Amino acid sequence: TITANFAINTYTLTVNAVNGTVTKSPDQATYNHGTSVQLTASSSTGYHFVDWIGAITGFTNPVTVSVDSNMTITANYAINTYTITATAGTNGTISPSGTINLNYGANQTFLISSSTNYHIDSVIIDGVMYGVSTSYTFSNITENHTIKVSFAPDIPVVNIKILLQGAYAND
Repeated sequence: TITANFAINTYTLTVNAVNGTVTKSPDQATYNHGTSVQLTASSSTGYHFVDWIGAITGFTNPVTVSVDSNMTITANYAINTYTITATAGTNGTISPSGTINLNYGANQTFLISSSTNYHIDSVIIDGVMYGVSTSYTFSNITENHTIKVSFAPDIPVVNIKILLQGAYAND
């Protein structure tokens, strides 16, 4: 009598992720040969999913993998970046100026100065009048922003006394 026992091959599926997580469905310690597993990448706050590397590659999320060997797959994430567009009218400066690229959660201070015989007229943040200031700091950046400054000429104060014929003589 000859008896032969057969068992299906089982494999491990190791998934790595930094700055995010990956959900396996079904989530098991080992998988039978040929089992389809759906992998769903979810990024941490301030990050976004980029791609898969290892036993599978590509940008599709979620992705389904057929487990046919021991597999290691890594989900890659990148930090979100945002822009601040800084502009200044004539007769003054803002520093830094132009388009500034910043990572999620960063801070950025802008210094504002007027030319000689001019003063800061307005500082507009994201389209809203902020007031007059020689600096402004965006803190914990989580979206794109704009800062726009304008300048106006200094007007000297002159005391003028006008006497009008037949006007009030008390002055």
